Amino acid sequence: MSDLIDLYYWPTPNGWKITIMLEELAAPYRVNLVDLVKGEQFEPAFLKLSPNNRIPALIDPRGPNEEPISVDDLPPLKHDAFTPQMQGCPPCPIPFCPQVSL
Repeated sequence: MSDLIDLYYWPTPNGWKITIMLEELAAPYRVNLVDLVKGEQFEPAFLKLSPNNRIPALIDPRGPNEEPISVDDLPPLKHDAFTPQMQGCPPCPIPFCPQVSL
């Protein structure tokens, strides 16, 4: 199984935000274009990944119990980035949030 995060993307402002985040994290990822002009976001295969038919969608093959997981905020939480650490507090025991919706 590949360790790459699959990014389902179309060049829109929301798509660009995620690519910037992945680049800042130096997270390994693969781009899969979802052509919004052709309506590919409504195809059954994509709806299995993103039931609300929205892009971007991320699929991380290294989810809990080694099962693939699709979540919006998984990379920053898994990479321990963008999460402030308060002085004297132990690191968060939860390695990732199972489902976060923005």
